[in-house]
Amino acid sequence: MGFLDFIFEKAKKIEEAQKKVIEKSEEISEKVGAAQKTIETTPLDVIIKNQIEKKRAEPKKEPKKEPKPSRTAKIILSMFYSDYPEKPYISNERDKKWIEKAQLFPDTAIIPKSMMTRYENGLLPGHIYMLYWLKKYTNKKVPGYFEYKYGIDFEKEKTFLIDGGYLNERNKPTEKGESAIQEYYSVIESHKQPRPTQDVDDTEEITRAILDQKRSIVKSGFKEYEFIASRYSCEACAALNGKHFKIKDMKIGVNAPPMHSRCSCSICAYSDRDEYEKWLEHLAGGGTTAQWKKNKKGR
Repeated sequence: MGFLDFIFEKAKKIEEAQKKVIEKSEEISEKVGAAQKTIETTPLDVIIKNQIEKKRAEPKKEPKKEPKPSRTAKIILSMFYSDYPEKPYISNERDKKWIEKAQLFPDTAIIPKSMMTRYENGLLPGHIYMLYWLKKYTNKKVPGYFEYKYGIDFEKEKTFLIDGGYLNERNKPTEKGESAIQEYYSVIESHKQPRPTQDVDDTEEITRAILDQKRSIVKSGFKEYEFIASRYSCEACAALNGKHFKIKDMKIGVNAPPMHSRCSCSICAYSDRDEYEKWLEHLAGGGTTAQWKKNKKGR
């Protein structure tokens, strides 16, 4: 094939491709024209009716099922919140070790009853701070204090606030939401207040608390304890986290807190996990440690 033949062949292919494009364009134009004609000749109420029927024909999404409370959550609610007007939210991720920490430091771990008492408008203190937080932030990770301080399930309560007219579709406070923030602004002020700092060494006070916990563990019939490092522990405490030691070998500052001034770590009873869970369930059911020990001896 000569050069000219090659050129002619290429030109022929280009011409065929252009012809196909023109035919496709005409086909699309005909469809668009037919659609426009249908719209022009179809009454508006018919168009709306068709859209509604189409929407109804779509498969309905089943509502998301809420997970059942874990055994630990049930125990926590029974042990610490049985007399509350409304039970706080306890996620299924809550660790059993939290129970021991709550027994050691109840003032900082247990949610006050006032946090679970609704105002006249039906909102909880946590709802007020939610409105303030959502007004201030967008696409930010939800802080854990909504569960641990306010006792609410953030995502579930967000739906509640939208349904109540406190949040708009963009998850920002409506005029009604803004009014609620202003009416109960004391919640925001209370949240912003920093914890009082201590200029004195608190080692002695923490030591007394740990020794009280030690006596409680011994009284409950356990012979070993487990070191529980706090969330923001130092390297020394983090290295001991999860390790267990015999009660008779406990040494404050060596294998038991406080390891240093302002140490916020704690200890809990250690034993066979199945046995430990049975003991917690016994307490959650209204039993006492004395009854538990008596039952163990009678086995």
